[in-house]
Amino acid sequence: MEPMNIMSTLKIQQYLNNQNLGEDVLNFVDTLKFNELMTQEQFQEVKSKVERYRTLDEELQRNPSPEVSKACKELAEDVLYATGQDVKNIRLGELQTVDKLDQAMMNTNLRSKNDLFVKVDYDDYSNSSNYIKCTLTSHNDPYAYGISPNARMIITRSGKIITTKNAIYSK
Repeated sequence: MEPMNIMSTLKIQQYLNNQNLGEDVLNFVDTLKFNELMTQEQFQEVKSKVERYRTLDEELQRNPSPEVSKACKELAEDVLYATGQDVKNIRLGELQTVDKLDQAMMNTNLRSKNDLFVKVDYDDYSNSSNYIKCTLTSHNDPYAYGISPNARMIITRSGKIITTKNAIYSK
């Protein structure tokens, strides 16, 4: 690993300090995992299964039956598989969705000044997402990319940069 330019690190800190996103949005982007990011369709499917489970569970409490019990079990397994969360304790508002990221990107005031060298974070990458997470790198890193001027960006507290895939270009 090449030594990092201290001026670039200061630029990231300055970008972070100038960012006007709320605490809830910063918490969201800090914990965001692109491979867990749900599309609106996936979210709606999980939401409908959770609502159906809750309805069937109430019916099961009033009138136990093997068919309803089996349906509840299948729905619970589907939700667990899709989200990694128990259907009884899931908080739909806390699921990571593309819509939340789209909204955060629309609300950010940060625009690239084409002054950073970044490397794509392939450990947290999704082919289906329009967004990409990058880390700061040295200007003579052979895998360095730039971020197009005036491209929207979000800086996480850990210094990662989130931007659109089409904003990245080879330096």
